[in-house]
Amino acid sequence: MTICKKCREEERGMFAGQGFRDFTCQLCGKQDTWCNTNVPKFCNECSEKLDMCQRCGGSLSETEDLGA
Repeated sequence: MTICKKCREEERGMFAGQGFRDFTCQLCGKQDTWCNTNVPKFCNECSEKLDMCQRCGGSLSETEDLGA
């Protein structure tokens, strides 16, 4: 997952449950499955295409790729 610096700071110490969760991208409507309960708002494709954070939709000028 690729998130902006702001979201990365906010998520420090956050807990997510084990288990696969379905989610729908809020931009393109694509349905996908995430590896834990901390699902993103936007799919990988929209995030990459529009250079935006998968959590808040903000700019990825400073990012951290956390894997999927």
